[in-house]
Amino acid sequence: MNTNRKAPGERISAFDPSVGRPAKYPWDEWFDGSAWRITRGDHFELEPSNMAAVIRTKAGARNGRAQTRVVGDAVEFQFLASYEVAA
Repeated sequence: MNTNRKAPGERISAFDPSVGRPAKYPWDEWFDGSAWRITRGDHFELEPSNMAAVIRTKAGARNGRAQTRVVGDAVEFQFLASYEVAA
């Protein structure tokens, strides 16, 4: 029997997801349905292909999808709600 067991933690009354570090990117603005072009060095620091992947992942987490295209050091994208069909 292990007598060095650690305490399980502390129970809290509720979890508030709004508390914590602020978002690194303006997702609410970027995911407003408009088409956007963001540029490495001005708007993000990742490799553009990695930023495009992050955008697609975040879109899925918001029950939507994003069309993305890497153009040099820029990423062009548009968020689509899950029920929208791209033109």
